[in-house]
Amino acid sequence: MRSRNATWRVTETLRDALLQHAKIDEAHNLVQRCAQQDPDAVGLAGKLLEGAGTSMDAVVADALAGNIEAIERFDHLTAISEDRRNASLREIDRHRVVLGALVRRSVQQIEEGEFAMIEPAPSQGKDAA
Repeated sequence: MRSRNATWRVTETLRDALLQHAKIDEAHNLVQRCAQQDPDAVGLAGKLLEGAGTSMDAVVADALAGNIEAIERFDHLTAISEDRRNASLREIDRHRVVLGALVRRSVQQIEEGEFAMIEPAPSQGKDAA
């Protein structure tokens, strides 16, 4: 009798472990399908969450709250990158304005200048003597 009782406990424990493992696999599969925006999976997950007294919004809010420091660091780094980009664009504009003024001045000097025809110098060779 004792052996049957022990066997039954082992069987129950094994069954519970296997069921738990199967539930974990099922949950993992459901999460993967939700991430792929599978409408059936999203609907099922919503119903399961509702049955547990929560919602997808609460799950997302909890995930954000758990990662707020990383999100803030990312936001800070993004702001720094945007500031650097804006400074670079200002420098490009500043240099473009200066270069544009130089080009305009050169064009004006060329337009206002007087040109004279330069005659080619006689060649100095056998024929010149």
